[in-house]
Amino acid sequence: MFFKITPFIISTFSHYTTIFISAILIYLVARRGVIVHVSYTLHGLSSLLLNRVGDNCMTQEFEKFLYIYKGLQPVTVLGHCKAIKRIARKLGELDKEKVENYVFYLYQSAYSYTHKSNQVVAIEYWFEFKGQPLKFSRQRKPKPIIKPTLNESEVTRLLFCCKNIREKAIVATLAYSGVRPKELRNIKVQDIDFGSNELRIIQGKGLKDNVIYISTSCAKILMEYLVQH
Repeated sequence: MFFKITPFIISTFSHYTTIFISAILIYLVARRGVIVHVSYTLHGLSSLLLNRVGDNCMTQEFEKFLYIYKGLQPVTVLGHCKAIKRIARKLGELDKEKVENYVFYLYQSAYSYTHKSNQVVAIEYWFEFKGQPLKFSRQRKPKPIIKPTLNESEVTRLLFCCKNIREKAIVATLAYSGVRPKELRNIKVQDIDFGSNELRIIQGKGLKDNVIYISTSCAKILMEYLVQH
C-alpha cells in the first residue's frame, strides 16, 4: 500500500487531528510494513504541531483580552478571532508593514463598509493585545437612500413556499418585524402581546430591550403556530 500526504492536506488539519494521523502513520510503518511518503520531515512535522499549539494558545489569550479588557460580547469576540485567523492565513506573521498593505488593499476593494470596518478593528485590537498599538482612519460610511426590502408580493410568495406552520411563523416574524436571527431565537411566548400586536425583544443587539409592532397577519400566523404546538 502507498499513502501520500501533501503539505496542503496537513496544513488544513487541526493540531489534534495532525497528532492522531502522525500516530497512525508511525503504527503503519512499524507494524504493517506500509510504505508511507510524507513530504514533511519528522522535524518539520513537529515544528508544524508546535506552531499550531502556539497559535491556538495565542488565540485563546487574545480572546481573553477581548473579553476582559474590551468588554465585548461573545459574538463580537468570535468575529474578531476569526478575522485575525483569516488575515494570518493570508499574510503569515502579522507585522506593521504587512497589515498596512492589507488595509490599503481592503479600502480599495469592493467589500462592504461593515466588512472593512470589522477587519480593521480586529487588526487594531490584535496589535493592542501584542503591546504595539496601531490605529487606522475609517472610510466614510455610505448612506444609501433606498434600502432593498421585500415587497408584499415577495413576502407572500415566501410564505406560500413554507412547508409547515413553523417555517411560516419564522418567515412571517422575520419579514414583518425586522428582528435579527439571534433575537428571533430568543423570543418566548410571554414576549408576544396579541392584544396590541407588540413583540418584545429582550437583550437584543447591544443588550438592549425593544418593543416592535407586528402586522395583524403576522400575529394570526403566530397564533396559529401556538395553537398547533
